[in-house]
Amino acid sequence: MIQKIAIVFYSLEGNTKFIAQTIQEHLKADLIELKPVKEIDSSTDKKFMWGGKQAMMNEKPKLLLYEFDSSKYDIIFIGTPIWAWHMSPPINSFISENDLEGKKVVIFASCGGSPRKAYTRIEKRFKKSEILGHQFFIEPLKNDKKASAKKIKEWVSSIIQSK
Repeated sequence: MIQKIAIVFYSLEGNTKFIAQTIQEHLKADLIELKPVKEIDSSTDKKFMWGGKQAMMNEKPKLLLYEFDSSKYDIIFIGTPIWAWHMSPPINSFISENDLEGKKVVIFASCGGSPRKAYTRIEKRFKKSEILGHQFFIEPLKNDKKASAKKIKEWVSSIIQSK
């Protein structure tokens, strides 16, 4: 059975976007990039301070218009960078704006180091969804991109083949 798949993601520096695009190329899924109306300036060192504060406070910034209807999809991949062991604020906004109860979700994230407590926090946000899998990728753009893409595709294949 062919499944309709969406990949919803936010990316500030491109790592999460790289993962999302790699998944999209592998699955030929719909790609939905979230953008906040007011973006954090990624060219400044203060991006980590502001992003971490917003993430820890579970802020939900207003997003630019995007098209998404959960009823059209069998599986929804959700991608976020990890900031201060939390999901990014635009993903918080997306979760608040969309009913994902009972939906099959797959979570992927990019991070600069150990995700530590991040997955436990993320999992709580999807307690009414069926989590098919999750994976954290450490700075795939700073590592060997071909090796990172291969790892992403192998992970995605293992998720899809088991469902």
